[in-house]
Amino acid sequence: MMVFYKRFLHKLSHILVNLTEKKIKCLHLSDPVICRTFIEKHYETISEICFKFAIGIKGLLEKNITEFKEIVKIAFKLVQVNFTEESKVYKEEKMKFYVQRRCEDLQDNKKRFLDSTLNRKRNKIILDRIVIEKDSVKQLIINDGTIEKELIKHYKFFAGKKLNTEEGLKGRWINQYRPKQDINERWYDEVIQPITENEWENTIRQLANDKASGISKISNEMLKHMGLQ
Repeated sequence: MMVFYKRFLHKLSHILVNLTEKKIKCLHLSDPVICRTFIEKHYETISEICFKFAIGIKGLLEKNITEFKEIVKIAFKLVQVNFTEESKVYKEEKMKFYVQRRCEDLQDNKKRFLDSTLNRKRNKIILDRIVIEKDSVKQLIINDGTIEKELIKHYKFFAGKKLNTEEGLKGRWINQYRPKQDINERWYDEVIQPITENEWENTIRQLANDKASGISKISNEMLKHMGLQ
């Protein structure tokens, strides 16, 4: 229904623009013949609206321009009021829907929850054409299949040849990667131990407030309020 009201608001606005005092004089709408022609032009629109709101339009074609203008103004106000009400209901329903979905996402779809909460948008690149160079001649490619093949080839070899992992170390690198005798292996025993929940909690509690959230857009304050769960 909201689309219906919006469509007729536009039509009625257009009619009212032509019913100002200046337009009435300019278009000679006070003349009965011209007035009737004008009403006939918009008869279908007005009759549909009047039927919707049970407005009597008997003898509409015999109305003078002032009477016709009053009917249009009444119809416009009715449509405007209903459009406002429908818009309000629509917005409330959409709001409830997204609030409910966000609550569900917190449990079932945390990725979408974070994207929605942090207002993160995905930027996509559409490659529907590429330029390649073969035999020193540049070509524009627009065929989807060819584009896919050329992109696969590009990303497969763009970094150059692969490193030869079978080649042994040479020169000073042999000493660099040789086990160090002056390092005690026990020094790192605690480093490789799993982090406990208490350590996580203490670390998060000590984080400073009012700091930039970085790429994730998750601030320290948000981490503190999330809790361990």
